[in-house]
Amino acid sequence: MRLKHFWAMGLFLVYGIFLLSPAESLAGEEKYLILEGTLKSIEGNRWIEVENEKDMTSIHLRIGWKTVYTPHRHPIPGERVKVQYLVQKGTPVAHTVAILEAGAPKSVSKESPPKVAQKQEEIETKERVTSQTSPPVDQPQTAPPVPKEKKEQPIVVTKEPSPKRIESKPLEQPKTVEKTVDSFQTTKVEEPKKAEIPPVETPKPASIEQIKPIVKPTKVIVPETKRMIEPQGAGIGGIIIYFIPLIIGAAIGSVTYWGKTNSFVNGINKFDAWVMNKWMVLKEEEGKGKIKRYWAVPILWIVNGIIKLSENIKNEAVRCGAKTSAYLYLIGIIAIITFYAVVIVLVIIFLIIALWVTALILGWSGRERVKVPTQTYVESVKQDRLLEDIFLFSKTEFEKLKDKFENRVGRVDNDGKIYSNDIFPVQIGLIDSDGTVYNTEKMFREKVGRIDEDGRVHDY
Repeated sequence: MRLKHFWAMGLFLVYGIFLLSPAESLAGEEKYLILEGTLKSIEGNRWIEVENEKDMTSIHLRIGWKTVYTPHRHPIPGERVKVQYLVQKGTPVAHTVAILEAGAPKSVSKESPPKVAQKQEEIETKERVTSQTSPPVDQPQTAPPVPKEKKEQPIVVTKEPSPKRIESKPLEQPKTVEKTVDSFQTTKVEEPKKAEIPPVETPKPASIEQIKPIVKPTKVIVPETKRMIEPQGAGIGGIIIYFIPLIIGAAIGSVTYWGKTNSFVNGINKFDAWVMNKWMVLKEEEGKGKIKRYWAVPILWIVNGIIKLSENIKNEAVRCGAKTSAYLYLIGIIAIITFYAVVIVLVIIFLIIALWVTALILGWSGRERVKVPTQTYVESVKQDRLLEDIFLFSKTEFEKLKDKFENRVGRVDNDGKIYSNDIFPVQIGLIDSDGTVYNTEKMFREKVGRIDEDGRVHDY
């Protein structure tokens, strides 16, 4: 029986190690692939685009935090690089990036297409002039005198001072340079033939245009690849949290089994005895003990069930680890339930307080308005008139009314509302249909006087 429990504990540990280990470490070693080509572009700090030299295709590679650069710097677009990469979950990830040639390669791409086209036109014009005006190279002759009419636009081909432009010219024939001898005669002098330099091929300007359709898809492909990669590995930490009680229980059981210690077993047994004692006491109590049953009895009933189920495990170490895991799971569930219960109670209390404050601000909607038989105005106070015929109101009684509000009364409207005499009047009192005068400045309105049928103001 002990051997079975030992294997069960081992399986739990292996399962926990499997959850904590990354997926790449369990998949075994994979073969790295090598790519040599030209670095076309760098997109942020996560992606590079390399053009393969063999089939001229572009590959997007992801840069990870483990990527190594040789030498220790980031490559520049246009440099030849050698990339060692590994395909992980359908995405090529660069492992090492070695720079083969520092600096941008010599290519026609350095010049813009308009400059290349202009250079080609100059070369074609010089070839045409040379073929029309010059005799065979082996027998140079003196050209006929140039007429005065054509003297204004002489065609003179001079040697380009820049060595770079000379290297880019095709040298199919020996080059001739015209030198002016006098105003009427030009002599063509043959220069010695130099070493042939690879001519600039005309299709190269087209290669500049071919780069554009290759670069455009990068703006569409890269965001899609990021969306595929970013969700990977998300939520693993949240899943591991649920296995923490199980890992703790397995660790306690392993220490108890191999360490030959009974400290954890004795502590669990004391806790079980305390739970059973409380269970029996609450069953027998009456009166105040009944209140505890609403929250204590369900918890003790669950713990008692765990104790009875664990009696079927004969090995004390395994039983101790299983009980510890079960108790930790129970504590976590109780904590979550308590947290949400407290939040719900606080929300309810907040809503009640908000409604109560709103009711105080808005006042009581059931107040009755003053019924005014006539509306005759006799006095003006700050461009507002006072009612005289409310209960046969008079100026003398109005002064008595002011005394009830410390001489702060400014006017009374047709609804019986009393306003202050401040720059910005506010309501400070109310006269209802029975003639009762209220002070409404306080939280609860207060009766400060009354007006009889003869219009006299009395104390309340």
